[in-house]
Amino acid sequence: MRSPRFALVACLAMALSAHGSDSGMKDPDKGASPTEHKLIGVWEVAKSVDLPRRATGVVEFTKNGKMKVTVKLKDKTLRAEGTYKVEGDKVMYTLTDPNGKKWTETNKIKTLDDKNLILVDEKSQADEFKRK
Repeated sequence: MRSPRFALVACLAMALSAHGSDSGMKDPDKGASPTEHKLIGVWEVAKSVDLPRRATGVVEFTKNGKMKVTVKLKDKTLRAEGTYKVEGDKVMYTLTDPNGKKWTETNKIKTLDDKNLILVDEKSQADEFKRK
């Protein structure tokens, strides 16, 4: 395996209209920004530099700021759980793998709509997701 990052990237690992009017402001009635509302759900990895060939990845964002990542390759399944936070056009997350190893990343939300999500990491590598 390459790095723990592939699990999130593989599962998020989001497509937000960068030119949209969403400022990341919280909806006082719902407790979440419009971006967070769009992000909530299950996303399947469509394209990722970090996901090995023949592997599948799924990321689930819940409305309570928690997330789950599952990567399957052949007969092995890797799961990681953690938390996420959306600020403007960025999503920050901390994941913990089954061995207790934690890692934190910040990704820019390049695209986020009802069906697509594209995240760009600090190295300018994009990961694409489709809503499941």
